[in-house]
Amino acid sequence: MYNTSQYTASSELWGWNFVLSKDGPSGTPIFGYGLYKFSKDKYNYFYLDYRDDRFGNYSNFGGPYGHEVDLWIKFNIESPGTFYYSTDGDEPWISISNGDTLSIWEIKQMGNPTRDRFQPTTPSDLTVTLSNNRPLLSWNCSEPSDTATYEVWRKVMGGFRYLQTIEDWTCIHNNQAEDTTYSDHGFTSGSGYKAYYKIRAVGGDGNLYSPTWSNTVSVTGSFTPNARNRQFKVVEIDPIELNFGLQKAYPSPFNPSVTLSYELTKDAETCLEVYNIQGQLVETLVNTFQLPGSYNVVWQPQNLSAGVYLVLLRSGKLTSS
Repeated sequence: MYNTSQYTASSELWGWNFVLSKDGPSGTPIFGYGLYKFSKDKYNYFYLDYRDDRFGNYSNFGGPYGHEVDLWIKFNIESPGTFYYSTDGDEPWISISNGDTLSIWEIKQMGNPTRDRFQPTTPSDLTVTLSNNRPLLSWNCSEPSDTATYEVWRKVMGGFRYLQTIEDWTCIHNNQAEDTTYSDHGFTSGSGYKAYYKIRAVGGDGNLYSPTWSNTVSVTGSFTPNARNRQFKVVEIDPIELNFGLQKAYPSPFNPSVTLSYELTKDAETCLEVYNIQGQLVETLVNTFQLPGSYNVVWQPQNLSAGVYLVLLRSGKLTSS
């Protein structure tokens, strides 16, 4: 490519000022192997794709000052505002439709380009919705779209009053090509947990990653930790007898916190609430679906006067206070 402000022998032929970088002290023009947009204005443009691993393995043409030329481009302001290209600077000049993408490898009649060695761009606009009670992720594809694969990463938080990390960032899916959706079968609609998702694109031999992660999205639901790739030992144990109800709070009297313990004998929607002696609800500590077992909740009352408070446990049709 040549800047017509520097090369003016045939400005009608070149027809467009092109700004390019220079290579250090030598001043050699640099034209990166990228995707370029040529435009007269925002309504008149086309793209030129120079991304190809095998770039340079074709015949060039002699140009001004002894340079080799890949492609000639000119712009006609009278027809109206049409771009043209030629492979040898001579007829025929081929018109370029507005918005078209030209591939240098195809123009040189060398078949489809290969882009395995190019770093993929960051996938964009990640969203999550519930489909068939499971999180469904969707995103826009990366470039080069024909070689990029995707990794899906998830983080799960859960807890009673304060969210705690149940599963740190983990790759739950990889090697997904072309399709830009993914359904997470390890998480379902419900409550008690919050899943966060982010993705990145992978290229090359699996060693080229998009420069940044996608945006992060989240959804609330139920979660069962993944047992894949874990080793287990089967042992016999005596069953633990559970009795529904609240146990004695400790320490009592409490200051500044108290631990509330309770046991459930059936899986059910469970609420643990604190009331004052007037019967007014002060705080809800638990409001989620829980399985049979023993539970502990630390209550740290804030902005409450000293006095007597009542704790009510409700699970399914059972209550305890």
